[in-house]
Amino acid sequence: MRFSRKTGATNAFIILLLIVAWVMVCMEETATVINTLNGNPIYKGDGSKKEVALTVNVVWGDEYLDDILNILARENVKATFFIGGKWAENSSDLLLRIAADGHEIGSHSYNHEHMEQLSYGQTVNAIKKTADVIFSICGVTPTLFAPPYGEFDDTTLKAARDLGCKTIMWSVDTIDWRGDGVSAILDRIRTKCHDGAIILSHPTADTVAALPEIISIVRNSGRSFVTVGQMQGVA
Repeated sequence: MRFSRKTGATNAFIILLLIVAWVMVCMEETATVINTLNGNPIYKGDGSKKEVALTVNVVWGDEYLDDILNILARENVKATFFIGGKWAENSSDLLLRIAADGHEIGSHSYNHEHMEQLSYGQTVNAIKKTADVIFSICGVTPTLFAPPYGEFDDTTLKAARDLGCKTIMWSVDTIDWRGDGVSAILDRIRTKCHDGAIILSHPTADTVAALPEIISIVRNSGRSFVTVGQMQGVA
C-alpha cells in the first residue's frame, strides 16, 4: 500500500500534537509538585479525587455566622474558616464556636492588609500576630494562610512558608460579597465546581440563603466535602 506525501505529513502532524499534549500534561504535574515544594499558593486539590473544600473568609459578617454554622452542622459539613486576627479579638465567642463545631481554622492576616504592600518583616508580623490571637482564644495554631484580597508576592509566600504555613487561594469564587443574588452564586457553583475545587465564600445574607443548595449541588455531583487541610494531607 502506498501513502501520499500529504497523508504522511498529516500523520506526522498528528503524532507531533500527541507528543506536545503529553509533554504539557507532564509539565503541569511537575509544576504542581514544584509549586508545593516552593510554597507557592495552592488553588485546588487533587483533580482525580471527587472532593471539594468550602472556605469562609471572616473579617466581618458576624450577624450571619451563626446561621452558616447551623447549616453546616445540620448538613454535617466541615469547612475551613480563614480568620482575621483583629476580628477574632472582637468576636472571640464566634471563633470559639467555629472551633467547637470542629471546623478547620486558618489565618486571614490581622487587619485585611494588602500583603503586596508589606515588607517581609511586616508580613511575618501580621501572620504571626494573627496566629497568636487565634491560639490565645481557641488553642489552635493555624498552618494555612489565605492572603486578603487574594493578593500576594514572593515576599508573602516566603513569610508564610517561613512561619510553617501553606498559602491557600481558590479555584471557585462565589463572589457572594457582590450582592447579585442567590441564583448568581448557585450558577457559579453549577458551572465551575470541579473535582478538587476550593470554594471561596464569606458570611453574607446571600451565602446563608444559598448554602443549603450549594451543599446539595456538590453532593448530587458525587463529590464530598473535606477541609483544605484534609485535601492537602496536613489534617
